[in-house]
Amino acid sequence: MIFRATRRSFNVVILIAVIALGGCASLGPAADSSGVAALTNAVDHAEGTVRQHFHAFWFPNEAGYTDMNKATIGSGGKEFTEGFLVLADKSLIFLVWDRLIKEYSVLIRIPYDRLSSVRLTRFGRSRRVTVRELDTLRPNTFEIVSGLLVDQKASAQVAAFINAKIQSNNTHDSRGKP
Repeated sequence: MIFRATRRSFNVVILIAVIALGGCASLGPAADSSGVAALTNAVDHAEGTVRQHFHAFWFPNEAGYTDMNKATIGSGGKEFTEGFLVLADKSLIFLVWDRLIKEYSVLIRIPYDRLSSVRLTRFGRSRRVTVRELDTLRPNTFEIVSGLLVDQKASAQVAAFINAKIQSNNTHDSRGKP
């Protein structure tokens, strides 16, 4: 009986340690409100003003929920990168925290005028925003999260913002005139 109580205590300690160590996989200073400047400083001034930023997962070359057999709550075991999706005036940018240099690095940057479409995909409670590039039609999918859950409202806001940028670019010719 004493062995079981000790074993249970040991399992609880291991569980707490795993949770604590999992928290060490830092998103950088933007994970709290005091670090937003570090996030916006990583965006080139030529991109214009940072309008919004979101904690997100990036799924390269995946269109929404393409493999429903493997879909589960959350990321479903697919290859993804955790970071921040930044919506600036001219581009969407995905930033990741570089622990070695202690600053955010741009992982991908896609100008809105190079996007052909945006789509909000639903699977149960989950939402993903998928954009396709004009030249390659290559999909890039983002899952916007708040804490441990998918943020449905923010996902809809991201899709609407990007859609407005695409529509705005479609109403102008190559010289920027309507």
